[in-house]
Amino acid sequence: MKDLFLAVTSATAVVFAIDATADVSMTATTAHGEFENEQATQRHTLELRAGDLESLYGVLQTGAYDHPLDEISDRTMGGVGYHWRGWNAELVGDDDRYLASLIYTAQTDVWEIRGGVLHGNKWDEGFKQTGLKVSVGYPVMETLTVGGFYEIGNTTMKSVDDLYGGYIAARF
Repeated sequence: MKDLFLAVTSATAVVFAIDATADVSMTATTAHGEFENEQATQRHTLELRAGDLESLYGVLQTGAYDHPLDEISDRTMGGVGYHWRGWNAELVGDDDRYLASLIYTAQTDVWEIRGGVLHGNKWDEGFKQTGLKVSVGYPVMETLTVGGFYEIGNTTMKSVDDLYGGYIAARF
């Protein structure tokens, strides 16, 4: 399963990289939180999406983490996403683990409101993450949005992680 996923995502990334007409979005996040309500954590990510952002697209996600668990470490993952009627389903992974998400975006006259579920695991066994994420963004220009988010997750099937953060997203 892992090898098939990595082959499909690599081929998708190459196709979208060659396609000069592809839409591109870039989102940078920074977040601080706590693990088990005791230990401070940090996460800083950069996410790139390219392709038809209203349909099928490729995803590249890289992150730097300061977390007490070894399983939550700096990593870069690639994958695919699909958009349909406000819903985005994405699956990214690397040689060790994967992260799946299902997020709904509600556009209002002013605000961009998103909410959804996240689930991650190792390809083989063991470590699991499941959580909820909600964000509110404000478009400061036609192609630039700034906002904040809250994410809560069950990190080890018995511990809770909270993250509070901000983001800036650009669409080209």
